Amino acid sequence: MERDYSAEIRVGHAAELLVEAELLLKGIVPIRVTHKYPYDLIVPSTVPLFVRVQVKAVSEPRMDGPMPGAYQWSLRKGKGRVPYLATDLEVFCLVALDIRRFAWRTVASLTKAQGVITTLNMREKDFDEYTEWPYPIIEAE
Repeated sequence: MERDYSAEIRVGHAAELLVEAELLLKGIVPIRVTHKYPYDLIVPSTVPLFVRVQVKAVSEPRMDGPMPGAYQWSLRKGKGRVPYLATDLEVFCLVALDIRRFAWRTVASLTKAQGVITTLNMREKDFDEYTEWPYPIIEAE
């Protein structure tokens, strides 16, 4: 079965807009970047000076696989499905669109000896552990 990239793009774009709104409501002003970078947003911070954020979205939980009923994200770059490097960004924002939940996961927490993991599964209850923005923020004026 052929993948529907136009649907994937719409889901990704919707998630990026939701994440921008979520950050703005927290008093954090994100900066959008073009799609030639391995991240979607830059967020001013204090340490590091800027935090690079990659938004990953799913529409609903998977009913098959290793954790039936869990949300599953592919943590790879674009259509080529190239793994991320630990130096590509600082944070993944994982979005479950059906329940409008966000999980802020640092790349450091998702990096093993062989590199950044390429698939992540989370149950709905796991979102509670990752609701807070993980870096110092510069308040919007």
